[in-house]
Formats: sequence, C-alpha cells, structure tokens
Amino acid sequence: TERRARGWRAADGAYRTALVAAGRARLGGAADADALVEEAEAWYARRNEVGLVAPRHPFWTGDRVTTPDRRVWRAYRLDLTVAWPHLWLLAPDSTRAELGTARTALSTAARLTAWGLAYLLPAVWWWPAALVGAATLATGVVRGRTAAASFAELAEALVDLQGADLARTLGLQCEGRLTPETGEEVTRLLGKPD
Repeated sequence: TERRARGWRAADGAYRTALVAAGRARLGGAADADALVEEAEAWYARRNEVGLVAPRHPFWTGDRVTTPDRRVWRAYRLDLTVAWPHLWLLAPDSTRAELGTARTALSTAARLTAWGLAYLLPAVWWWPAALVGAATLATGVVRGRTAAASFAELAEALVDLQGADLARTLGLQCEGRLTPETGEEVTRLLGKPD
C-alpha cells in the first residue's frame, strides 16, 4: 500500500507542477506551452493509473471500489455509506439493473480469483495445477479490475444524477446540482443525529 501511495503522491506532485508550468506558459505565450500541456496530461494519466485518489488498500481493486466514498465526500460532502440505501430507492429500475449487473460481475470475478488461488494449492504435488491456477487467478484479477471500475463509476454517476433528487425528497432546497452545503445537510439528516 505504501509503495502505491508513494507512487501516487509522486505522480500527483509532478502533475500539479506540470499543470502550473503549462498554465504559466500558456498565459505567457511560450512556444513550449503545448508540450507542457502534454506533459501535464501524461502525469495526470499516470496518477490515475495508480488511483483516482491516494491509495489506502493493498490492492487496486479495493481502492477502486472505495474511491466513490472519498470522491463523493470531497465533491458534495455527502456520506455515501449513509446515503446509499436512499439513493438506491430513488434510482430508476434501469439504473438499479446496471448497478446489479456490475456488482454481480465483481462477485463473479472475486469467486474466480479465489478458485485460482485454490487451484494453486495442489500445484505442490501436481505441477499442471499451477498452470490452471495461474490462468484462473489472472483472469479473475483482470475481470475484477474491470468490474470494480464499472461499479465505482456507476455508483458515482448515481450520486451525480440522483443526489439533488434525494435532497429534494428530504425536503431540502436544491436547485440544479447537489452542492457541498446541501450534501452536508443530507448527510446530517440521514445520519440520524442524537
């Protein structure tokens, strides 16, 4: 985890430095402005390969599944853990079906990964099991990453599209998109304060 976090922080720092340099170059009309913008974009992509937010879990998949909590909090001050059941009830059936499909794909990938690990155990006595185990494990990991990314993107999209509706359903004033102030109020209301 710490190695991934260091890599993320390094890429984030390089991205921010390159972004400032590109902005200054653009404002100053420098000839190398486009090259500096490309450098900033490359660092941005590198940082996001590690994670959309700084890593906290040993594996990429765990970070990706929990990323919506942190990004939604940062953008809207909405506690996704508290708001999720309410958002789920407001979501249209088609949205729930998409989320259900993504969640099923994630569970299936986790089972496949577990089977891959289990197939590696007999490899101590029978070497072909190592091939089967490694192939199954690799397939599970790849599918898990894809499913985790899909589920996380859908979870964030649900908040983006239904967050304001949740606030209005709770009787709060919310014109247009959900704001951090309104998100904080939704969190307070749903958190059932004493």
